[in-house]
Amino acid sequence: MSGVASTRPAPTLEGLAELARLSLDGSSEAIERILSLARAALDMDVAVVGAFDGDFVVQAVDGENEWFDLEVGSRIPVEQGDLPTLVHDAVADVRTADLPITRESGIGAYIGVPIRLWDGTLYGTLCCLSRSPEPSLNVRDVRFLRVLAEIVADQVDREQLESEKRRLEWSRIRGVLDRDDIDVEFQPVFDLDDCTIVSLEALARFWTEPMRSPSVWFAEATEVGLGVELELAAIRSALQRLDEFPPGVAIALNVSPTTALDSRFGELLVGVADRVVIEITEHAQVDDYDALRTALAPLRERGAQLAIDDVGAGF
Repeated sequence: MSGVASTRPAPTLEGLAELARLSLDGSSEAIERILSLARAALDMDVAVVGAFDGDFVVQAVDGENEWFDLEVGSRIPVEQGDLPTLVHDAVADVRTADLPITRESGIGAYIGVPIRLWDGTLYGTLCCLSRSPEPSLNVRDVRFLRVLAEIVADQVDREQLESEKRRLEWSRIRGVLDRDDIDVEFQPVFDLDDCTIVSLEALARFWTEPMRSPSVWFAEATEVGLGVELELAAIRSALQRLDEFPPGVAIALNVSPTTALDSRFGELLVGVADRVVIEITEHAQVDDYDALRTALAPLRERGAQLAIDDVGAGF
């Protein structure tokens, strides 16, 4: 920042197109990359996205953040509307000269625009700061930053919607677990030589809204971090009915590698391992076969049988 007219090039349409593409790719780094491009295009020292939560709370920052003592999570006592859109010289400008942030952070110039979400809610501000005055900042720069703020808003909207979706999914799975709302049906497996039933495959069923296939329920549970809990609950429900069947008939349990490695799975089979067929499902990749063999060895020693479920088979 020299304090004289800047020779920086105007933001190009190609640059805006690239920013738009980044905002739509759904990556968690999109906002950081937009800040980097904004700071470079406006020739400023730091670019910041902050949310209003009583204070101005930094959500993302790019550039010389140490100079301004800014990092993600920093709280700055600035209320909505305290800062104008464009300040060429924060110390000389009567609107900003007496603000604590001007004195404490050493701000020379400032340009910032609001970030509004899809419903019009004011989320926060996208702004750029410099250590020295910048008289070349102009209305064109403000318009450019407004375009970027819309892109940031799109990304924030997407992240908030995804967060709300995950919250609802977690609540739905948690409700099934808390109510023990899992039914189990048993599919017989016959010996083709004499047509006798040798085992019964336990199949979980969910008779609750939304009505969906078991594979969708288990996939959703895995996405929200409750996959093992839901599998263990289904296994527990199946084992509770073991006494309904003849002693010579085993129960086949579909088990993911992750659940098989959980110590709680082995605890459920204490005393009944010799009547269980453990069907390892291939929905999830096995990261450590040695660990899986080690976890299953005690169960096999107690009589449990082991099988590999078909690729793509459901619970």
